[in-house]
Amino acid sequence: MLRTHARHAVAAGVLAALASVGTARAMDSAAAHEASIPFANLGGIYDWEADGDHGIWVQDIRRQWYYAKFMGPCTGLPFAFRVGFVTEPTGALNRWSSVRVRDSGRCYFASFEHSAGPPGPAADRAAQTLIPGLPAGDRRGAGAALGPSARSRHL
Repeated sequence: MLRTHARHAVAAGVLAALASVGTARAMDSAAAHEASIPFANLGGIYDWEADGDHGIWVQDIRRQWYYAKFMGPCTGLPFAFRVGFVTEPTGALNRWSSVRVRDSGRCYFASFEHSAGPPGPAADRAAQTLIPGLPAGDRRGAGAALGPSARSRHL
C-alpha cells in the first residue's frame, strides 16, 4: 500500500512539473507577442487618434499603429487637443499604461495591441500626413484632429 501511494505521489509530481513547464512556455510566448512602444516617454510616439471614448490608436515613430482599449469610458478624449501618455517606469507604452486627458483625469488601458490603424483608406491617412508645406504629422489642412506631434510644435 505504501508503494502504491509513493508511485502515485511521484506520478503527480511529474505531471505537476510538466504542467508548470507548459504554463511557463505559454506565458513566455504571450509576453513575447505583447505590443509595446519602447521609449514612448522620449519621443517614441508619432501620432494618435481617438476612437470615441472607448479607445485610442497610437502610432510610433516607425509609423506602426497600435490600439489601446480603455477599461471604461474616457469622456474627454473625443474633444481633447492633447493628451499625456503615462508610461511604465522604463518609458514603454504598453497595456499597463494610461492616458491623461485634461478635465477628465486618467484613462487606464485594458489592452494594447498591434493595429492596422484608424479605419478609412490608407491612402487618405497618407495624404493627411503628407500635406505640402506642413510638417509630417500635422494634419490641420486635411480638416482632421491634430496629432500630438503637430500640437507640441504649433501651440
